[in-house]
Amino acid sequence: MDQLREEDQHQFSQEFQLNSPGSGFLQWILGAYYFNEANAIRNEYFLPFTDALFGLPNDPYAVCKLNGKTTTRAYAAFGEGRCHSPTGCK
Repeated sequence: MDQLREEDQHQFSQEFQLNSPGSGFLQWILGAYYFNEANAIRNEYFLPFTDALFGLPNDPYAVCKLNGKTTTRAYAAFGEGRCHSPTGCK
């Protein structure tokens, strides 16, 4: 049995953050995130012996193909705040 395997894959991600200035009584962070991936895969198995197994005419190019493509996109937003005042933040 022979096998052909090819894969073409690309990824990109980016994150942005905004932070509060200094160490005041209120500290915060805000952010956004993006992720993108594309993947194409080619799996081909050459199976010349299967013809005899199933009583089919001989085909030297009998192939089992397991090919596919996927795309992934993800987005996220986040934030956090913290109060450092002894009397609380109002």
